[in-house]
Amino acid sequence: MLVFFADIAATLFLVDAWFDCTTARSGDLRQSLFLALIVEIPAALILYRVAWVTVRRSVAEWHNDGAGRLPNFWRLEIPYPDADEESR
Repeated sequence: MLVFFADIAATLFLVDAWFDCTTARSGDLRQSLFLALIVEIPAALILYRVAWVTVRRSVAEWHNDGAGRLPNFWRLEIPYPDADEESR
């Protein structure tokens, strides 16, 4: 759930920064850019990082082979229930 909400919040921060900057009047553009660069974009990057670290730690717990090595992140198999469990 953390990954889901962190991704959504980060995306909304970026969309809000873009929307504020593109719809600002000439006098408000400086303030919109300041808030986007100082508050919204860094907050979005932090939230994306939180989501990334959470996914990596989850993968480490699921697939740790005991030697401390992790498989390639992009080639992980998605865990799914056995066909026997679905038929019950």
